Amino acid sequence: MPVTPLQDGSVLRRRSSGRHRVALKVPVRLGRFDGTLVDISTGSARVTHASALKVGFEMTLSFILDGQKFSATARVTSCRVLGLGGTEGGTIFESRLMYVDLPEESKALLERLTAQ
Repeated sequence: MPVTPLQDGSVLRRRSSGRHRVALKVPVRLGRFDGTLVDISTGSARVTHASALKVGFEMTLSFILDGQKFSATARVTSCRVLGLGGTEGGTIFESRLMYVDLPEESKALLERLTAQ
């Protein structure tokens, strides 16, 4: 599994599972920020949002999909500027998040999504 070294000497493991591209714009919460789910796998997610996130930071990622709530603690593995034109013409960021604490209910939802 690919890894990314961090300044403190630890490493972030990159995803190794298949991804599920979300057909509709699914609103998400990233800690106290709003965002949009781009794609998801059993180990990580990619989201767009309007505020920069610090790589290595952990936060709660939550959303409702197919009538079921997903919630997990996730670590930011990358954050980049995607473009301009967000809310009121602001900057749009894209981040990859790796789950570090995934409750069984959320894990089951991911397994159903990625099996489709």
